[in-house]
Amino acid sequence: MSTSERFDCHYCKDSLLGKKYIMKEDTQYCTKCYENLFANCCEGCSSPIGCNCKVRKHQCCPKGNGSDITNV
Repeated sequence: MSTSERFDCHYCKDSLLGKKYIMKEDTQYCTKCYENLFANCCEGCSSPIGCNCKVRKHQCCPKGNGSDITNV
């Protein structure tokens, strides 16, 4: 990559150099945009689930006990 090339989030256009990012269908997103656009929602409270965990329910939800949490 030359100094004139950019490596930016596809959605917000912020630079991703030196930052964590996620590829989806050959397109890079910062973690914030990825979570806002593509995050799964908790089955208990419908809140977005962060990209660092694979869960179906938050531990704090009355409908779930969080026992299915697996960190990525």
